[in-house]
Formats: sequence, C-alpha cells, structure tokens
Amino acid sequence: MTLSKFAITWLCSLSLLLNTVAATITDIPGIYGPIYSVMGSDYIDPSQHLKSKPGDFVHPGIWHTHEDLERMRTNINAGKEPWKSAFAAFSTDSYSQSTYTMQGPHAVLSRGAISNYTSFTNDARAAWQNALMWYITRSSAHWTRSTTILDAWGSNLTAIIGTDRSLLIGLDGDMFVNAAEIMRWEGGWTEAGAKWQGSPGFANQIYWLFSRQSTVVGQANYGMASIKAMMSFAVYLDDVMLWNYAVNEYLNNKCAGAPWTWEPETGQSVESGRDQSTFSRLSKVEECAMEVILIQRCRPCHVRDCVGGLRRASCAEPGL
Repeated sequence: MTLSKFAITWLCSLSLLLNTVAATITDIPGIYGPIYSVMGSDYIDPSQHLKSKPGDFVHPGIWHTHEDLERMRTNINAGKEPWKSAFAAFSTDSYSQSTYTMQGPHAVLSRGAISNYTSFTNDARAAWQNALMWYITRSSAHWTRSTTILDAWGSNLTAIIGTDRSLLIGLDGDMFVNAAEIMRWEGGWTEAGAKWQGSPGFANQIYWLFSRQSTVVGQANYGMASIKAMMSFAVYLDDVMLWNYAVNEYLNNKCAGAPWTWEPETGQSVESGRDQSTFSRLSKVEECAMEVILIQRCRPCHVRDCVGGLRRASCAEPGL
C-alpha cells in the first residue's frame, strides 16, 4: 500500500507534535530520534558524514583539533604574526584571566520573560578562554579556573526553562562543551563524581538537560544554533544517534538547514530582512557547524579565522 504525500506529511507532523508535547507539558527530556525528512528529489544524502560507532569520533574534535591547538601554541611561542598580536589581545581579555570571578552556578537557568542566563553565558566564555590559555601557557591556574567552572555548573544545574532556552543552550552551551572537550582530551580533566558506571555531573547535564531537553530545532537562526550545538554535544558524548540526527537536520531541515536558509544567487539569508547582526550571526553559526562536520570527516585541517576571533578549520577535500 502506498501512502499519499498528505498522509506521510500528517504522520511526520503528528510524531513531532507528540514528542514536543511530552517534553513541554511534563517537562521531561524529549528524545529526538532519527526522524528524517520525507525523501524527495531535493533530499541530500548525509551518509558520508554519519557515524556507526562511538569509536568513529575524533577527539578533541569540536572547534579545535590537537593539531590546531599545537599550531596556535607553537606560533605564539615563536612570536609569529598574526598569532602574536591575536594572543596579546586575547590574553588581556577579562574572560581569559585565571582570576576571573565565577558568576554561577545556579540550580535553574532561565532565558525568557524572567532571565538569569548571563551568568552562564559569561562563565561558559571564561571556561573556554581559560582552557585555551591553559593549553598555550601551560599555567595550572588557567587549568583550575576552567575546570572548576565546568564542574560547578555540571554538579549544580538541575533545570533550564524559558521560551528562549534552546537559543541559550545552542549558543552558550556549545561554547561550554568546547571548553570541556579541550580540558578532557588535552588537559586530563576528569569530571567531578565520574565513575565507570557514568557521571552524575557534567556529562549527565550535557546529555539530559542540554541535548535532549533544551535544544529543540526551530526555524532559521534558532534552529541552526540548536543543530550546531547538537553536533558539539554528540562529539563530547560519543553519541552516534545524536550526531546522525544533527547532520541530517543540517542538510535536510528546510526551516533551519544550511542549504535551505540562503538564496544562492543573492547571498541573502532568511534573516536578511531582520537586521545585520542577526544575519551575520546566522552565517557564523553555520560556519561553526560546518567546522565540526569537517573535523569529524577528515584530517589534517587547515587554519582559517575562527568564529569569535580565534580560528576556523576546513579540510583540503571539498565540503558540502
């Protein structure tokens, strides 16, 4: 029996609606399974970018590979430009200081009518910048500042609420897990409370609160921010299902996927009629998502400018 296009669309919509209702009404984690787009002539096959087992993941492998970190450190120590000047500015930033005063943690984070999320935003940036500062300088003070922030939020955060929580976690949660990826794979950090059976802290929060409950794929910049963050969370967790879901969303979600949010002839995006800052943010978010795909797909990678001021890598072979 062949289902009509209307019936297929209705079933897909019902499946998504039931999943969203369960997560919204009872506020329990909504598990986003591999609900792929109905295949048509414009479907983009994601198979070359998918994972089949946890061992397929590259670490560190979100925004920075080991080679990228070494390139930065080597060139900074050698006094080469533009690394020398970039590091001079980066190292004096308030979020790069080992003396940075942590503004959290809080048990509940909110971004909406009532908000307290800026504490997490600032702490996430400080954790990431101190992680980079540790790698470059090998100062134990930076190691301690970064990891204490990660452990504090990972051990105390219990809920994320508010209408904009997906945007909060899509942007700031992504930076947070990038700090953790560096400190875990390069700095030898072990999450507070970690046991062979699992972790009650950081990884547990990334799995349940971040990737399963708070990163709903919406439209335009909201959706792409969530897709980008899902990729990062998947890498840190070695989560094959989440990675494959996020990659397919990046390619085939017609409300948020990269091929569908830009007009190729004009270079305008779905955010162009809004304001330039949002238009620019969408392009940077998509670049970060592509960064993760490329790092996970092939090595070695070559340095370019990074979102937020440090770097972006692309592989020699063609991208998507």
